[in-house]
Amino acid sequence: MAKKNRHRITALVMALMIGFSIIFPANMALAATPTSLNADVSVTGIPSGGTIDSSKEIKVTVDFDVPVIGDGVENYYQHGDTVTLLLSESFQFDPLPTSPIVLEYKTGSETKKLGTVTLINNNQNQATATILFDGDNDIFDPGDEGLAYSNVSGTFQASLKYNGTHDTDGSGNNTVAILDKTYQLQLPAIKLHMGW
Repeated sequence: MAKKNRHRITALVMALMIGFSIIFPANMALAATPTSLNADVSVTGIPSGGTIDSSKEIKVTVDFDVPVIGDGVENYYQHGDTVTLLLSESFQFDPLPTSPIVLEYKTGSETKKLGTVTLINNNQNQATATILFDGDNDIFDPGDEGLAYSNVSGTFQASLKYNGTHDTDGSGNNTVAILDKTYQLQLPAIKLHMGW
């Protein structure tokens, strides 16, 4: 009798394990969503470390890698994940963009939707970009017969304006950072009026 009960319990446990493995595949259960993106920025017409005129709008291009399951890494993005980048503490969107940016991923002759970028200012008037990976599902999960995508990347452009916040380096120069790059900041000259 006890032997029959053990066999029934073992069979029940095995059935539950198989059922859970179908509902929650091992790669989905073990995957962790990254907390950031490896992003790079360039400012149109200004080299890294160059001087930005605080009175003028700047145009930036943000390029980033998107780790996906096909890269064979431990932490990767899945369809529906989001990540928010603080682009700069010293710049804002003015005016705010009126619609999200559609991210496209190009591979060979194929173009797929990777996701959507929403550009907003946080409550300190700092430019942020929230990326929702709501693109073509097969980029993130190739399924049983699909091609596993790897080395996926995205890019978007935005216009920024100085928000009045900057740092000072050890030499007394005004500086601003956009993502991981630092630039010199040129502030307007102060006009002195002498009254006699």
